[in-house]
Amino acid sequence: MATYAQVRDAIVARLETVADIGNVQDYRRTAQTFAQLEAAFTATIGGQKQIRGWSVAWESAEWRPDGVTATGQMRMAGDEVWVVRGYMSAHDAGATDRVWSALIEQTMTALATCMAALSPRQSHVPVVLRQNAFAELDVPGVGTGAVVHTAEIAVTLRNERVV
Repeated sequence: MATYAQVRDAIVARLETVADIGNVQDYRRTAQTFAQLEAAFTATIGGQKQIRGWSVAWESAEWRPDGVTATGQMRMAGDEVWVVRGYMSAHDAGATDRVWSALIEQTMTALATCMAALSPRQSHVPVVLRQNAFAELDVPGVGTGAVVHTAEIAVTLRNERVV
């Protein structure tokens, strides 16, 4: 049985094993403008300052009765879905889409084992790339125009609670 904080920390720890992952945030960040995104996710990669970062959020859970414990409490078991969202500066002439796609692949590989230390039953968990896209954000004084890569990866894990 892993708590919200334990799962969140395990996911963050796995993200931080990926080379050049950028700025990892352990909660869902919001940004409506380029300046807000830049403030949350700026990192220096290969000597260049850029937007490159990830956030972690608990999206949904479903627990069902799974048995009674020795103390008479109900054990609930089910799936939890965590979403890891990523952002990276886009530059078409620099073929950043290739870099971004490779980074997503490395990130998904790392996330597949995020629960190994918390649950022997879950040495590997399903990960799904829900989205690999672009977003346009407002740039102060310029208007809409900043384009960034975005990704959304779902991590599904089996968890238990005693209630």
